[in-house]
Amino acid sequence: MSDGTIRAAHCVSVDRWEEIGRELQAASIELRDLSLTGTQLLGSAAEPLFRPLHEQLDELVELWHKLGDHVADHLQFVAGGDH
Repeated sequence: MSDGTIRAAHCVSVDRWEEIGRELQAASIELRDLSLTGTQLLGSAAEPLFRPLHEQLDELVELWHKLGDHVADHLQFVAGGDH
């Protein structure tokens, strides 16, 4: 987290941090579910749409993984209590 983010974090109440943590946890679970569902769909795509669908699903799964990692970083910060 940037220095500005850490300074701003000091102004947030404990209740708000708990709420942020719950929202980040829910987002993390949703992103994990999306990536798993996308991976399962990759195995069920059939011709003639296989290649374009496979490419689009690959992109989405990769995006969901990256977003999940980003959310996990923020969740770790919130759970760490260093604010």
